[in-house]
This record gives sequence, structure tokens and C-alpha cells, in this order.
Amino acid sequence: MLLSPEGKAALQQREGSVQQVYTDAGGRLTVGIGHLLPVISTYKSGDPVTVAQVETWFLDDIQHAENLVNYFVRVPLTHNQFDALASAAFNLGDHLFKNTDGTKTHLLIALEAGNYQLAANDLLSFDHVNGQVNIALANRRGAEAQQFLA
Repeated sequence: MLLSPEGKAALQQREGSVQQVYTDAGGRLTVGIGHLLPVISTYKSGDPVTVAQVETWFLDDIQHAENLVNYFVRVPLTHNQFDALASAAFNLGDHLFKNTDGTKTHLLIALEAGNYQLAANDLLSFDHVNGQVNIALANRRGAEAQQFLA
């Protein structure tokens, strides 16, 4: 499955777009539409980037998020469910599906059990940065959970 045009628009709206390198809430250099720069980067905070570069990174990052959902989720999904999970995976990477010890997350376990309501509820738990609830992430996860259940 691939992100729908509506899913792409929702993801872009959730992420926003910044044409200047900045440090995100987790302390990582970020630019464009939620694109994380490598730890060792030629960019520094405040550096400008072109619209073309932002779009290239966005398309690459979307493809990575789609691949994660398609790799980990082996149960049928509606397109809204896929779009919501791809949005969360875009933001969280494989941590949406895999714990740091390699075990499955509660969300993936719920999906595999066919408990889509529980999976939507589990999306809400991915709202912390450095051990603290982040209101922007809480709002985003709420929107993704609503999209998942639509």
C-alpha cells in the first residue's frame, strides 16, 4: 500500500514545513517536512534549504514510512488506517512497531490480534519526548487515531 493523496496532505499539515534547519523537541537537527538530519551533518541550525530539497527529502521519508508499515503490518488495513500508521511511522520510525529490545509494541500486537480499536488507542501512547508528554505529539497522535478509525 502507498500513502493516499489525502494521507500525504494530512501528514504534511501535521509536520509543517520549515526551509531552515532547526533543533526539534528531541534535540535532533531537523529541516523541511520533519526530515531528521544525520547526527554528523554538514548542516547546522539556521542553515537554509531549497524547496526542491525539502520535497525530495519528503518523498524519500514518505517511502520509508510506507515501507515500515508494509513490512511490519501483516493484517488487512483500510486506506485511512494505513495513512494514519504511515503518518506515525514517518514521525517515529520503526519504534512504532518495535520496542528498543526488539519485541513487538502493544500497537503491533493489537493489530495482529485484529483489535483495531485497541491499536488506535495505543497510537495515543506515542506522545512523549525525553520522558515527558509533548502536547504537539499528543495532538498529532489524537488526529492519527481519529484518522485510523475513520
